[in-house]
Amino acid sequence: MSRIATVLVSAVLICGAMLFTALTTPVFKSAPLGDFTFTFYPAANYALRGENIYFNAYPNPYTGREYPPYSPVWIVNHALPFAFLPLAQAEALRLYIELALLPLIVWVTARWAKLKQGGRIILLGVAPWFIVLLSAGQILIVLWAGVMLCYYGLKNARAAWVGIGIFFLLLKPHLFVLILIAVALYAWRGRILMRALVWTVGLSLLSSIIQPGWIGDVWALTVERLTHPRTADSVLLLPFYPWAQLLLLGASAAAFIIFFTRDKTASPTRWLWALLINVGLVAALHTFVYDWLLLLFPIALVLKTRSGVAATIVVYGYALVWAIGNLAMGLPLPSPAFIPAIVLVLLCIAGWSVTNGKPLRLTRHAFDTAE
Repeated sequence: MSRIATVLVSAVLICGAMLFTALTTPVFKSAPLGDFTFTFYPAANYALRGENIYFNAYPNPYTGREYPPYSPVWIVNHALPFAFLPLAQAEALRLYIELALLPLIVWVTARWAKLKQGGRIILLGVAPWFIVLLSAGQILIVLWAGVMLCYYGLKNARAAWVGIGIFFLLLKPHLFVLILIAVALYAWRGRILMRALVWTVGLSLLSSIIQPGWIGDVWALTVERLTHPRTADSVLLLPFYPWAQLLLLGASAAAFIIFFTRDKTASPTRWLWALLINVGLVAALHTFVYDWLLLLFPIALVLKTRSGVAATIVVYGYALVWAIGNLAMGLPLPSPAFIPAIVLVLLCIAGWSVTNGKPLRLTRHAFDTAE
């Protein structure tokens, strides 16, 4: 009887979701989902028609520029099911799926950080930039999953998890240079690197069937983007693009490798993991506000300290003040591009305070009980 009830409840929920999507679809005819509407949805349709995904039409009526995908061909995979629907219905369904997944992601991240107080978990989940994430139709949830798979794959010596995680992170490798270096080194130490790479290569080859020559196309687009940078399309803190970003990445990678050679642990601590993610956001050659979903990791650890709640509220507050004052009222307020750097400083202070000045050595268990 319970099985019949489960089936009936599931059927009602599915039908209700379909009806709600159908009724609210007209709203999306005048409210596109950013990158999903102008890049991923057209790319999926081109793929289904057998056309070139990269060198095709991707006009954005709001900026007047073209926005083809600059990522491996499997970035289109998540949009393929939506391509069978009319655009407005695809946008609605895509948004509702992300709305349903976002609270789950916040809760899982809080569990990862061992953040137990309900109020702090709620604060973690109300970051103002989530609005930008939802309106952009980006793939940050997939990247978040890749970060989690790599972390727990290293911790539990699961080559498949690590390989799938790398496969996901390669969708935006410019955000994960430090994480990918760390994954490679810790997987090598744990003797699972080759097996993990077999998973990554296998999934990459399987996903490349829809356009086998994608590497050459992505290379051509990337070279064109680097020679004609669109810094206005990014939220960048550091000046002198791209040299300042490359210098920070290189220095951070060198520092991590030196640390790795001296540290003998089998997997990274949560604090180190969050640190690498945070530095990657500050030093990325291209990043936007929706990428700040990844700040869930450092902010979750910051919230475990005594001053973490107040500091997080201040950061959130400025983001809201800027959005209202600058975007709505036209006030000349400083750009919120410094927010990832501020979170990085807060993370370093949290690591220092919780571990009595030894964040790299003692954070394996220090954040387990810190509140």
